[in-house]
Amino acid sequence: MKTRIITSIFALPLIIAALIQPYWQIWGGIAFLASLIGLYEFYKATDIIKHISLCVTGFLACIYFSLSYYFPVSIFPIALWYTALLFLILIFSNNKVSLEKLALSWFGIVYVPHLLNYIVGLRRIEAGGEFYIWLIIVCAFLTDTCAYFTGKAMGKHKLCPKLSPNKTIEGAVGGVVGCGLSCMVFGLIISRYFSADVNFIRLFILGLICSVGAQLGDISASCIKRQYQIKDYGNLFPGHGGVLDRCDSILFVAPLMYYYIRFIGIFN
Repeated sequence: MKTRIITSIFALPLIIAALIQPYWQIWGGIAFLASLIGLYEFYKATDIIKHISLCVTGFLACIYFSLSYYFPVSIFPIALWYTALLFLILIFSNNKVSLEKLALSWFGIVYVPHLLNYIVGLRRIEAGGEFYIWLIIVCAFLTDTCAYFTGKAMGKHKLCPKLSPNKTIEGAVGGVVGCGLSCMVFGLIISRYFSADVNFIRLFILGLICSVGAQLGDISASCIKRQYQIKDYGNLFPGHGGVLDRCDSILFVAPLMYYYIRFIGIFN
């Protein structure tokens, strides 16, 4: 616990600085670094790190995905070329690379850099981009917090005992409701101090949806770690694990929020 607190004390000012800075390009750089480190953690956890050819092609694809926000390029050509390249590796590997590892390599690209890039997409939205970054943190952090305290107070029925023994159905419901209400509080703050014309009903619904996504992201990460018998993806943040351990909820929250904002929105 002491290590976790010390890490949080040092990390908090950096997180706040990143949240309040006005340039989306900075978030592009943050997402790029997080994608590279997160992909490395995933490849290490799934033993793909032992296959140099898969790692090299994976990291190159990761770089391309990350640069797609800076340059007018399409992700579809690289997806086709990457798939073709993976099959070439499979053909010429002399049975050293299995189809399972090939699929995991592709899955890692979709799971880490692709999903993390939605953070940059949200920040680039002209109307409210600076608020959406905060909203991602609100949804991910307060879902976890509300679920934890609700589960502690009234949790009786296990949600998924084999994956996360401490999670309860009551805690999950508390996380969803708490996230929705927290989003409304966030809406009150930006409407009061930034004169934003917030639609509170749509914001509350967004909170409910993103909370479900956050919990699915958390449980999905637990499922992968259980599958490969590891406690954490890494130890970049002492006491907190690696990048994927800290971003497992955000990986699901960011794309859900992106498409909700694009098609529905939270402003009148």
